[in-house]
Amino acid sequence: MEKATPPLFSGIALMLLLLLTGCRGSWSLYFVAGRFEIEAPGYLQPTHDLHDEAPLQLQNKVREVYLLGRYDKKSTIFSKDDEIDLEAYYDITVDNLIYPLTQEDYSDPVATTLHGMPSLSGTVTGMLNDVPVAYSLVVIESDQNFYQLLGWSRKEDADTYSPDFDRLMQSFKLSKSAPNPVTLP
Repeated sequence: MEKATPPLFSGIALMLLLLLTGCRGSWSLYFVAGRFEIEAPGYLQPTHDLHDEAPLQLQNKVREVYLLGRYDKKSTIFSKDDEIDLEAYYDITVDNLIYPLTQEDYSDPVATTLHGMPSLSGTVTGMLNDVPVAYSLVVIESDQNFYQLLGWSRKEDADTYSPDFDRLMQSFKLSKSAPNPVTLP
């Protein structure tokens, strides 16, 4: 005769499964600072602890998965005599990413277009405080701004989250006017 699983154990196991999978199939739409919008997986939650200047900050501490979205006005990052293009902005962003890393490696940028805007995407890996990390990055150029979307996780989990980061980054759009715009913390 087989032993039945106690209901309390089944309930705990189900709650743990839900916590770890965290609404894997659901996605949320974020309107960010009235400037852009993205769709993000439901397992990522808003925070304000990741970066001082990023209006979009999402995380899942249990999974160790994080996302930043930010923008820089072109007029504030160069003078009239010293314009910066998308490639230079991408290089500056990658340089800032690899600065604290050891054993860093990065891919060549891939040029594409997101909703009519030129963009460059790539990956960066390395060791951050003895932890292997993997970053997925896209930078986008509009008429007035440069935008960055940066997702990261532990390197061993990169293949797991890469499809979600790709979908999220492909969902980027400029917001003309958001219905009930949400400015994240």
